[in-house]
This record gives sequence, C-alpha cells and structure tokens, in this order.
Amino acid sequence: MRADIACHLNLSEDHLDRHDGLSGYAHAKQRIFEGAGHAVYNADDTATTPGVLVPDHTSFTLAAPASEQWGLRCFDALMICHGDEPIMPVAEVGMPGRHNLANALAALAIGARAGWAIEAMRHVLHRFTGLPHRAERVVEHEGIQWINDSKGTNVGATLAAIEGIGSSLSGRLILLAGGVGKGADFTPLGPVMAQYGRLAILFGRDAALMADTLADQVTVLEVATLDEAMEQAWQQAKAGDAVLLSPACASLDQFTSYIARGEAFRAWLSSRPELSAGDVR
Repeated sequence: MRADIACHLNLSEDHLDRHDGLSGYAHAKQRIFEGAGHAVYNADDTATTPGVLVPDHTSFTLAAPASEQWGLRCFDALMICHGDEPIMPVAEVGMPGRHNLANALAALAIGARAGWAIEAMRHVLHRFTGLPHRAERVVEHEGIQWINDSKGTNVGATLAAIEGIGSSLSGRLILLAGGVGKGADFTPLGPVMAQYGRLAILFGRDAALMADTLADQVTVLEVATLDEAMEQAWQQAKAGDAVLLSPACASLDQFTSYIARGEAFRAWLSSRPELSAGDVR
C-alpha cells in the first residue's frame, strides 16, 4: 500500500473462515505497514507492533504515556496527553466508551504526524459523537441507555464495547448478541460479562454456541429474533443499566447487513408507545 501513515489499532479473532487461523489474519493486517513512511500502533496490543521495518513510528496507550507517546494521564481530571503535555479532558470526548478513547488517541497520533492543528482535532473530538451503528446511544428512557453497536461483528469489537460502556455504568449491562459467528471463539466475552453484565440475550444462528461459552459467567437467555431479544431486555433492564446490541457476529442469517440490523434495533424502539418520536435518534 505504501501509505504515508499506516495505523494498526488491534488484533482479535475475526474472518477466521477466510484466513489460515488467527496467525494468517494477523499476517494480513500487518501488510498495512509494508512500504509505509510512518507507523502508528497500539502499545497495549503487541500484535499491532510493526513486523517490518518502518522509518518512523508513534504509539498510543490507555495507560500513562512515555515521552512522544499518546495516552491518558491524571491531573485534576483524567486527560488525553502527548507525553507529559495535556491535550484535553477525557470527559470532553464526544464518543462514549473507553474503547473510543483508544480510537481518539490513534486519530490524534495520525493527525499530529500529518501536521493537523491540535486545536482543530480537539474541537472535532468534542463535537463528534460517533457514526451510526458504532456504540451509538439511540435513546435513554427511565435511566436505561439503549446502545446500537451493530457494527460489532466480531468478538474483539464486542469485548471493547462491553468494557468501554460497562465500566461507565452505575447499573449493569444487558447484551444482545448472536448471528453468524464466523468460526470465532466467544470465550473472551465470559469474564467481562461476569464483571459488567446482568444478562446476555442471544439470538440468531450461532446463539447456542455463544450460550455454551457464557452460561457459566452470566445469566443467558436464548430467543429466536432481535425483536424478541429487545422485548426481553425491555422487561429486564433497570435504571442505571445499558442495553447493548453488540452481536459479535455477522448479520447475514437474519438481515441483509449490520446496517439493517442496527436499523431494526432503532425501529423497535421507535415503535414503543412509551417513547415519543423525538426521543429516538
């Protein structure tokens, strides 16, 4: 690709049906660095460290950054920093979830290398609340957040959403997940659901496979469709909770795309008589 700046955010199990296992997928992702002039990588995920020689590099971390590294440091408040230099308070980042702080740090690292003004990037990170179907807060009703992360089509993305959103709640998390698992191992979802979850409501083709790995960690309920999952979540959720659609699976068993799945999530909420037309984004 010979990019001026190439960035590798993370590695997790996905598309294993199209690659020679995780090692093949890792090799494919590493090719982004071939011929690159500058590499940006995640210091918290060693699989993202360039495996080929790149003339220059920058890394980011969710811990306190080293010199010239991007990360988080606590002053009077938790701040995004470049080395020791505070850039902006974490509380002012418009996108919800700790995983989106990693995205913000990567974007800042890329932008700074490209010569973009820090003030302009700070402004965008404050006002940008995320794209549809990516940890998108659709509505909050009676203290319960309904979050559409239909783009979470693999275990790594769902893991990041659970950790990022679950850690911010006063209550617990209800996960709506399932679909076409693409040969992935769902085991990593168990410990974080034990930590943050109230209930996992599973639907779609590989719901039973996911249930087998989660049942020892969190209460599991299997249903046939997303609509049924949302009905159960509506009945079970409590103030302070979040209902998170982050399926960890592809959508093509029941939907034409992850976008259609996310729009079905939104449409179900729009149909509730308890919610007015203006409540649902």
